Amino acid sequence: MTSRATVDTFLAQPAIALVGASRTGKKFGNYVRRELESKGYRVYPIHPTAESDRRGAVLPRFADLPSRSLLP
Repeated sequence: MTSRATVDTFLAQPAIALVGASRTGKKFGNYVRRELESKGYRVYPIHPTAESDRRGAVLPRFADLPSRSLLP
């Protein structure tokens, strides 16, 4: 698969898990989250110690993501 095809496949997903969200909302991961959400993606931020951030709930680990069967 070419790099472009890989990126297109990734961006075709309706939901994306994002590792790197910070509590303050001032780090690069939060910028990426805002941009993805503004484009209609459902973003699941992952942070090992935060329960929430300025934008809502945060999951502590990948295992806490909803089942793929629950995603549209």
